[in-house]
Amino acid sequence: MNTFLSTTTDKEVASIFAGDGANLPSYERSVLFEMTIDTTHCYKSKSLADVSKHSHMKDENEILLSMGTIFQISSIDIENNVWFVKLILTGQEDKRLIQLIDYQKMLLREKETVVLLGRFLQDMGEVEKAKRYYNLVLKDLPVDSVDVSSVYNNLGAIAKDE
Repeated sequence: MNTFLSTTTDKEVASIFAGDGANLPSYERSVLFEMTIDTTHCYKSKSLADVSKHSHMKDENEILLSMGTIFQISSIDIENNVWFVKLILTGQEDKRLIQLIDYQKMLLREKETVVLLGRFLQDMGEVEKAKRYYNLVLKDLPVDSVDVSSVYNNLGAIAKDE
């Protein structure tokens, strides 16, 4: 996350903020997040703060999570038009997280910068967006650019997977 996140320890308060999913436009959803957080780790790293005693709305039991807090999705369920997402706080010691970050750093060092966005889109499963991006890049690249072959290679990989 790239900003502070205001949360509550009270499920009823969270349900009020999330809503019941009724009468929403088709592009909106009610989502209730249940977060599992090891508070002993968080208080040491200062990634969360219990601000309920300092808040104007003391009944909200507000907790603030700091920038850079990373959660792993444990499960997603839908019940009566409300999405329930269970999250688990991952610490910097999470080996899988470290491996993913190291892998992405390696990609950044090895790949041509013009191709990076397309690769990220592909890795995220946004294949149509990646194809559109690659086609736009091809229009702007000089014909003799070394990046042209990488773009065509990635478009070929997408076509192969389809």
